[in-house]
This record gives sequence, structure tokens and C-alpha cells, in this order.
Amino acid sequence: MNDQTLDLSEVRLLTLADMAAVIDTAPSCSARHRAAMLKALSTVAKALDQSPHTVDYDPRALRAALGKALPGALDCDPQAWARTVQLLDDAARACGLPPLARHRGLEISSDWTDVLLAVEDRNDRYQLRLFAAFCSENRFAERDVADEIIARFFDVLRQRRVQRPRQVVRDVVRVLNVRRKAAGSPALQLPFQERETSLPLSAFPDAFSDDVRAYLDHRAGLDLLSETARRPASAMTLRNEQVGIRQMATALVRSGRDIRSIQLLADLVDLPSAEAILKAAWDKAGKRPSGLGHNQGRLLVQIARHWVGAPGDVLKRLSQLTGRLRPPKDGLTEKNKARLRVLKTEANLRALAQLPRRILEEALVRPASVENAAAVQAGVAVALLLTAPIRGKNLAELHRDRSFTAAGNDGSARLSVEAFRVKNKQAIEFVVSATVMRLVDIYMERFQPLLAGRDNRFLFPNRSGKHKAPSALSGEVPKVIKAMTGLDMNLHLARHLAADLFLRAHPGEYETIRRLLGHKSIKTTTEFYADQETETAYRRYDALMDKYRDDEEGE
Repeated sequence: MNDQTLDLSEVRLLTLADMAAVIDTAPSCSARHRAAMLKALSTVAKALDQSPHTVDYDPRALRAALGKALPGALDCDPQAWARTVQLLDDAARACGLPPLARHRGLEISSDWTDVLLAVEDRNDRYQLRLFAAFCSENRFAERDVADEIIARFFDVLRQRRVQRPRQVVRDVVRVLNVRRKAAGSPALQLPFQERETSLPLSAFPDAFSDDVRAYLDHRAGLDLLSETARRPASAMTLRNEQVGIRQMATALVRSGRDIRSIQLLADLVDLPSAEAILKAAWDKAGKRPSGLGHNQGRLLVQIARHWVGAPGDVLKRLSQLTGRLRPPKDGLTEKNKARLRVLKTEANLRALAQLPRRILEEALVRPASVENAAAVQAGVAVALLLTAPIRGKNLAELHRDRSFTAAGNDGSARLSVEAFRVKNKQAIEFVVSATVMRLVDIYMERFQPLLAGRDNRFLFPNRSGKHKAPSALSGEVPKVIKAMTGLDMNLHLARHLAADLFLRAHPGEYETIRRLLGHKSIKTTTEFYADQETETAYRRYDALMDKYRDDEEGE
């Protein structure tokens, strides 16, 4: 092999050793990137138990071979292997060959590849890849990046209908600003106005912040000697109440109240202040009842009664206003009814039920990657929801060792959630089939470590060694469902789907649905789903009338 780059037009199939020779002399590669690609080529050959001289670079054959080799035959952990495959793609591009992972399709220059390599956090590196490809395409170096280029990138994302373009730009600007701060360069600005947010507690007087913390400790049951102590609130309730207090205090400030005059929670529940807060929620909802206004009213009543000790006339007035703000309860929303009508067709139900297996089968023949792992994770969420229609919060908190126990010798398992973790304090228990548990275990063995590492046993892990926030999972899973089936389905809709399907097969059996969904009261079940039986009632009545129509036609 001479010092010149190989004339690829004269070479039918390069071996990994040939690719190494090309990369070793390629002037466009930095020393760091060159060393990383050479190591990747050696690692791939080792994974196949061959020499680099005997492994031809045939993308289709390599994809199949490497898919079978994972994970047991490798000496590196799954995260390192995903990086190896990415570097193999880079090596292929450097040699003028098609990349192994066809689905990626991002052409990134060597300069931007160096930037990506310097970003230690793999999630940050992933977020930056799209921007790196954009800059590579337009020949922008990192030193050229300015607010105008960020704005242009944002426009391109919207033109190409990339999902959540604002969040993509936020992540890119955040990662780049970390590097710019270290280099002493001015920070980049977002090309759009952020939504109005609540003021932090630190913006208010210290006395108010102290009173809020004392109130939340009281709600958590930390005050042993309190004469007004009630049952301790859950962690989620405490978070929601803190957010609610901040929202109300912010609304009061924006109504014209001097922030320095807000010293205690009592300053929120006096009638002029409470009325200003609730009127802001009323106006925001278009002068209509809303969940926001009703929840703020309930929180004001609770604080006034159990913390401030407000007089009866104040409590009466707050309760009246709260009642007026309560939106009507009429079963499912029209949006969810429309989505259910689409989901209930046989073809769509079949597509949804088969989606987890389809995702897994496709992922198993591709090289290991974070993208594949995230898709399989979404498939696991769908499979579990179709088996056990639990709330999104409880789904996000599932732990392979703590939430599942063997239910028999056939591989099935018992899924259990303790009562204190459930919204209505009703313990949950389902039997999960052996088929679904096989999917869970394949995911935990081969894909979940790419997202978290083997020490994290949560099914839906985050970057900090715990589980994902329910909001994160609720945002990710519907995207995968939409992309692969065209169906609009959020996590909570799985509960409505379970109730609808069961009532269609067993009309009137609300007690079974109550138990299936873990409702504390049968009233909750009937309020939500009685309306869903109207269509079934019409069909049954029409079938009854068909009997008489047939008799008439026969005479």
C-alpha cells in the first residue's frame, strides 16, 4: 500500500485493513479522529473473531453479522460499542464508502466530528449532531457560529418539519454555550422568545420563601407537633403545590401588586389578592372555567383553611369562586373520543398490538445505537400499557427487580405498584404474559444499557441514574407510535382504550373496569365511560329491530 489514497473506482471491496491504510494517510482527518477510527476498525474485526485483512466492508453483510454478534461476543460495553459503530460509519465516509447505519444519513465534517468527540456527555453529543450536519453542509466552522446562524438553523428545522424544533435549538445553544464560556466567547442567544414562566421563590422576600417551605414541610407530615396535621402528601402533590403557589404569587405580581409586599402565604388568600389571582386564571382561559383556575382555587381554600386559619366568610367566598371555576365533567374529551374512534378499527388495533414486536425485530438486525434503544424502549412501554393500563407516572417508575416478580414457571410475571406510589393510593397488580416479559428482558439485556448502563435497572432510565420523568416518557412514546403506525396515541389513552374495548365486549361491567383501572370509586368509572356505551346500545337496539325487519320482509 503506497502513501496515496486508494483509487476506490478500481477496488471492488475493501477490507477493514485497506480502510485503515486509507485513513492512516488521509490528510483531512485530525490525529484524534484518525486514532479513534483505526481503533474502531480493529474492534469490529475482533467482535467478528477475524483479522481486519479478512473482513470485507460490505454494509449489508456487516450489519447482519454484527447484529448476531451482540452483545455477548464483545469485550466492550454497549455504550462503547455504539460509539464504535458510529466511528465505523465515519471511517467508511472517509474512504468514500456508504455508511453502515443507513438510517442516520448525517454528513458531518472532520472539524465538527472533532467538536462532537470533545463533548463528553453522549446525550449532549447526540443533540448536537443535527446542528453539526447543518454546519457541515453549509461550510460553517464552530468559530463562525453566531446568533444569525442559530436563527437560520431554526428556520431550516421548521421548514423540514423536524419535531420540537424549539427544544432542538435550546439543546444546541446550551451545549455550545458551555464550550463558548470555557473559551471566553460571548453566549449565543435563542432566536425566539421563551414562554412566560413563573417567578422563582428566590425572587420573593425571604419571609415568603420560608413560609412556603414551612407549609410544604407541614403537608409532607414533617411537623410532629402540628395540631392541624393531615395525611402526608405525596412527592408529586408537593411539587404540584409548590408550582401552584409560584404561579399564583406571580399572577398577583403581574396584576400590579408590589412583590416586596408579599411576605406570607396569608398575603395570597386575603380576598382582594385571591380574587386577582383567580381572575387572571379566568381571563387566561378566555373567561371560562378551566382546570388551572379550579386547581388554584382549591389550593387557595386549602391554604386558607389549614395553614392561615382564615375566617369563615373568607372561606365561603373562596369556595364559591372555586366552584364557578370548575370545568364541566362530561366523560372523555372530544379529542380523546376522536382518537379512540380511529384506534378501535381492527387494522389499527392490530398495528398497535404488533408494534412492540415489529420495533424489536427491526432493531435486532441493526447495529447497536442509542436511537434503536430508544425505539425499543417505546415498544416496551406500548406492550406494557396494552397489558397493564397503568398511569404514566407509575409506568415511568417501573424497576425490573422491584416491580416484577415471577408469577409461574412459564416466564410470566406479576407487576406490582405499592399503594403509596399510586395517585388514589390503590395498590396495583397485574399478571404480565411470558411473551411481554421476554420483550422486557431482551430490552434490558441488549438495549437499556445503551441508555443508562447496567447498574440502572429502571425500565425507563434517565441520565442521572434514576427513572425518566413521566413528562419525558409521555413526550417520547407517542412520537414513535405516530412515526411507525400513523396513529395519535398518548400514554393515558391506553387506559381509555382498555375500558372501551372491554365495555364493547362486556356492556355494563363497570366494576371490572373500576378494578382494571384502579379507580377508588365506581362513580369515577361511570362518569368517564357510560357515554362510551351509547354506540353499543344503538347497535344492540338496531340488531333487535332487525329481527322484526326480517320477519316483515319474509311475509
